[in-house]
Amino acid sequence: MAFSVLYAWKAVPILVNTEDVFIKQKIELRSWWFHQVWLNFVGSAVGWAAAYYYIFYRLLPISCYSFKIDDTVLILIALLGITGLLPYTLGKLTSVK
Repeated sequence: MAFSVLYAWKAVPILVNTEDVFIKQKIELRSWWFHQVWLNFVGSAVGWAAAYYYIFYRLLPISCYSFKIDDTVLILIALLGITGLLPYTLGKLTSVK
């Protein structure tokens, strides 16, 4: 939870080009900041939850572990969420025409 809060708070300076004219206009809006913080918090929390589930419910019961395609999806979601790229990736996937 602490990592998600920290990441949500610092995601905009890390991931967004603040020198862009369009972004400079958006930075002054509280609603834009709230949206960015909320979106990055949820993305990070989902990533950490996927990693937790994969490690403690899929991987550690080694006696019954067999790698499946579901594991690949969980690992991908965990990596994208933890690194802060889950909201960006989902945004790009939904805008594909």
